[in-house]
Amino acid sequence: MTISNTAYQTGFGQAAHKKVQGMTRAKGKLVRSGQRVYFSTGGRLSGGSHGTSWRYAIYYPATGYVPRVPSVEEIAELDRVSA
Repeated sequence: MTISNTAYQTGFGQAAHKKVQGMTRAKGKLVRSGQRVYFSTGGRLSGGSHGTSWRYAIYYPATGYVPRVPSVEEIAELDRVSA
């Protein structure tokens, strides 16, 4: 599992445009090659935190990096590895 310490999500909840930003070039290349790179959404600027804090990035040429929610099994593994 590849975890990015620099990536973060912009746009939460029902926001129309959710993006992943702050990823290093090396991690960006991994995502574009089809590998999952996970990151923690951490605390939001608004102070809210709802649901799981883990996401992974996927790449669409037209829109860039977009966050997706990992499976329950992946979340359990990420929690175990990051503890």
